[in-house]
Amino acid sequence: MPVRIEDSSFEQGIALLCQNMERPGTGNVHFESAGVEQKITPLAETYLSRVVQELIHNAYKHSSAWHVWVRFLWQPGLLVIEVEDDGTGFSKVPEFISRLKKKYNTLKMRSEAIGAVIHFSQGKSGLLAKVEYSIKERYS
Repeated sequence: MPVRIEDSSFEQGIALLCQNMERPGTGNVHFESAGVEQKITPLAETYLSRVVQELIHNAYKHSSAWHVWVRFLWQPGLLVIEVEDDGTGFSKVPEFISRLKKKYNTLKMRSEAIGAVIHFSQGKSGLLAKVEYSIKERYS
């Protein structure tokens, strides 16, 4: 399960996850956030944490990334999470993206289970995954 310190926020938990997934000397995870954090359901916290964790793991495993950027953008009623790597393991990123779009994997299953959508595209030098989670009407 994702690391969670009592009385910490979801965002703080993800920042800690990023810190714990760093590989000193071989892999850096950079976390940044913009906007005001909003409360989301415990199930959404768990699934989104797992999605971020898997995307970071995949960046190291499959694309030989040195750097992974995890970005949170909090907008009214919406959380956008971007995970981007500088991996070189996939010399044909468009071909890899096409395979990801066709594949029904745990990233898509977790996203769909909470009503989120995940998109893959070419980043600046590697893969960019973008998760959009609508917060409206999900937490009472």
